[in-house]
Amino acid sequence: MPKVPPPPSHGRPRGSRNRLRGGFLADLAADWEENGADVIRIVRMEEPATYLKIVASLMPREMTIESVVADMRDDELDELIEALRERHEALMQASPLVIEGRAEKVTDGPENEPAD
Repeated sequence: MPKVPPPPSHGRPRGSRNRLRGGFLADLAADWEENGADVIRIVRMEEPATYLKIVASLMPREMTIESVVADMRDDELDELIEALRERHEALMQASPLVIEGRAEKVTDGPENEPAD
């Protein structure tokens, strides 16, 4: 008995998904070129949780960190630590870390509401 070919599919035409994806990515790239940095700034300021979620999603799930100190002898490590401490001390004396800010009076908190 001869094989009967399957009935024609009435689904999406072959290659349409790739064309759609290609068109979408081209449009996205054009929009990114025009607005990318501004949108990032707006999201960071107005929706910091969303901004953080996006940044975290771009990070690799697992990172391998190789260290050059793993192969160093103890005396070499001691020398490196001492050199880093001296450099840190010199940097702190040259320009100590300072956090600048200004106080603002808050008038709409629960501690400022009239007592019952």
